[in-house]
Amino acid sequence: MKHVLLVDDNQFERDNIRQQIQDQFLDVVIHEADNGLTARRFTDAHPIDVLVTDIKMPLMDGVELIKQIRFVNKQVKILVISGYDDFAYARGVLPYDVSDYLLKPVNGVELRDALGKFLSPKDAPAAVSPPVAQVLQLIEDEYATNLTLEYVADQVHLVPAYLGSLFKKEVGHSFSRYLNQLRLQKAAELLSQTNIRVVNVAAFVGINDPSYFGKLFRQEYGDTPANYRKKQGQTV
Repeated sequence: MKHVLLVDDNQFERDNIRQQIQDQFLDVVIHEADNGLTARRFTDAHPIDVLVTDIKMPLMDGVELIKQIRFVNKQVKILVISGYDDFAYARGVLPYDVSDYLLKPVNGVELRDALGKFLSPKDAPAAVSPPVAQVLQLIEDEYATNLTLEYVADQVHLVPAYLGSLFKKEVGHSFSRYLNQLRLQKAAELLSQTNIRVVNVAAFVGINDPSYFGKLFRQEYGDTPANYRKKQGQTV
C-alpha cells in the first residue's frame, strides 16, 4: 500500500483530486489535511510515500511544509498542485526535489502521468498469472465478506496450499496479509470520510471482531481507529 497525503485548504479541490486518485490508482491510502501545519503534524506520526500539496494555505504554506518534510524524509515523492498566480511563489520549492508541478484546475491525464511514476495505475499491464489475477479481483469485489484462502482456491480450481504459495510469490504478500491491507485501506477511507461508528466500520470491511480490527489498524497506521479519525478531522 502507498500512503498519499493530500493537502489543500479548498474542500472542493481535495474532493476532486482524491476522487481522481482513487479512480485511477491501485493500493493507495489517501490521508487529508487542510493546511500545512496539520499535514506536518500528521507526518510526525504517520510515514507517507507521496505528498500532494497546494502552495498557498493558512498556518503553514506548501513551501514550508515541503521544506520541513524533505528535511526528515529524503524518499517521499512530492507533487505540487497550485494556481497560475502562485507559480512564482512555487519556485521556492525547486531546491527540494519536487517530482512535478501541476496547475489548477487539475487535469486528470496530467495527474495520472505525474503520479503514475510512483503509483500503480488500475489499467497497468497484468504482472500476475490468470488465477492470481482472478483472486485479486475476488478480493476487490468481496473483501467485506468472510473470504478465505480455501474459498478463493475453490473458485479458481486450485489447491489452497499451492494457490497460497503462488499468490505470495507473485503479489509479494500472503493472501491474508493482502486481504487485511485492503480492508484496512477501506476502513481508513470510511473513518476519514464518514461518521460511521468504529465498530460498524470494522464490520463493513469484513472484520467482525472489533478488538482484532483495532489491533490490525494500529499495526498498519500506528494509531487507534478513533485517534486516526480525530487526526483526519473528518475533512469530508
